[in-house]
Amino acid sequence: VVAVVLLALATSAYAVAVPPDGERYTEFYVSTENGEGDLSFSDYPERFRPGEAEPITVGVENYEGESVDYSVVVQLQRVAGDANDSTVTRRVPVDRFSTSVGPNETRHVGRNLTVSDRLTGESLRLQFLLYEGPVPDQPTADNAYRTVHLWVDVDGGTGRLSR
Repeated sequence: VVAVVLLALATSAYAVAVPPDGERYTEFYVSTENGEGDLSFSDYPERFRPGEAEPITVGVENYEGESVDYSVVVQLQRVAGDANDSTVTRRVPVDRFSTSVGPNETRHVGRNLTVSDRLTGESLRLQFLLYEGPVPDQPTADNAYRTVHLWVDVDGGTGRLSR
């Protein structure tokens, strides 16, 4: 009986210490901070004014089984069409940064996003593109590892929204 109990304990300890190879993936998300400094997945900025910074926190959770160097590109995009058949008609870079995340670790990167007046109007897509390693010459949702976006309005130089 003692041998069976020891064998069961050893097997359980091994199963916990060396989990089987499962699905490898990365979680990628955008959040804000509430008044207490906690992450919030609501109250995203809906309106940007050119030259004024808006704080955003980008989250990357690495479940790839090894350390990964990630790159993030943020673009402001004008999109034509509907959700099932949309086309980016114009894109303007907003931000770009890199971060390393160890296996089974989470990294929250606070960024102050500032848009220019090169693209203004309503219902613009603020697209966050995640890459494993370097960013390609033409970063798009099609060549990104993960994407997330927010819909925002950007005031024109007159304080009014324009297309």
